Amino acid sequence: MSAHAKNRPPSAAHRWLSCYGSPAIVATYPNNSTDASLKGDIAHELLENALTWGVVPNHPDVDLVYSAMFTLEKVNELVAQYGPKCKVYGEQTLDIPETGEFGTTDVCLVTDTLIHIIDHKNGYVPVDIYLNPQLLLYLCGAIALHGERKHYRISVSQPNYVHADGMFRSMDINQDQLDWFRNEVAVAMSRDDIIAGKHCKTTYCPHRGSCETFLYWSVENLKLAWFPGELNSMSDQTLGDALEQSEILQGYRDSLRGEALRRILHQDKTIPGYKVVKARKDRNYRDEAAREQVFKALEEEGVPRDALFDREPIGIAGVERIVKGLYKPQGRNAWAAAFDRIVTPDVLEPTNQSLTLEKAIDGRKAHKRGSEFSALKAPPVVDTSDTSELKDIL
Repeated sequence: MSAHAKNRPPSAAHRWLSCYGSPAIVATYPNNSTDASLKGDIAHELLENALTWGVVPNHPDVDLVYSAMFTLEKVNELVAQYGPKCKVYGEQTLDIPETGEFGTTDVCLVTDTLIHIIDHKNGYVPVDIYLNPQLLLYLCGAIALHGERKHYRISVSQPNYVHADGMFRSMDINQDQLDWFRNEVAVAMSRDDIIAGKHCKTTYCPHRGSCETFLYWSVENLKLAWFPGELNSMSDQTLGDALEQSEILQGYRDSLRGEALRRILHQDKTIPGYKVVKARKDRNYRDEAAREQVFKALEEEGVPRDALFDREPIGIAGVERIVKGLYKPQGRNAWAAAFDRIVTPDVLEPTNQSLTLEKAIDGRKAHKRGSEFSALKAPPVVDTSDTSELKDIL
């Protein structure tokens, strides 16, 4: 499986080539594995075995198998095109002189006249092939190892995203483009200033939610100044610009929410105006009898039975909307109390219920670190001189 450089890994080239000081800051954050990264490791291991043995190993995740089969088929087509002298290197670790670190290519095809770098992407976010810095760093390492060639090519194989240019996309790289890129790397290596911009959305940075530079940049540059009721007066160009800016802001908002969750749950801190509560999306009736009991109580409140069905019986969220409609005119606490009285006793909340950040005015009980554990009861005090009481306990 792929190894990763510590400070300037090729996989993060978009970030550190745009924000020169990010390697030092990112190094202060834990590099924890995620479900996506673990799945990516498995995908690359399957591809490596496929390149070695000529077939994709069995795996319960069918999407992973098909993705590896797709890339293997493309590699076989290229090898047949390049001729019998073409050498195939899978999961090859390359020292990159431009950064002093290393990178691990998924596939490297080498002939007497060509070096072709292929990167296998298993994800669902579109990857741009044009002067892709990750692949260009691999190319620099391959040139240092295998020597210069007359032709260079980079490709992205992304079977899980139907791109307008195809799931397998390539670009030929000339010497001028390679020299320009090496200069960009040299500039990034010589500077350590923090630079904010659109790359803060398109690249992963664990510091984004706490980055003061990005905060000032977003305030200065992301001035949408449009309200929902005014959107129909936007020009097409303005609408496109607003969509792009809103994506950047959403990424910042997600990072802020994640930081708030971390501080509340792991540091036992209080974020003014916000709290962590149990998510409601997993709620369900305890059983059919419980659902009927809720429906009966609502009918007694004057709700027509037809309103409780939408092809099938409505769920807890639908019931909550009905209760809000009935009692909200009486005040926030009125509908919450009515919901607890009519619905809550018949609701089943799974033990693996997820947590979410909400406004402090949310009526649900705040969830803090350790609140999922009830207080331990003190053991009963036993008078050992009275053997009858001891006998009852035993």
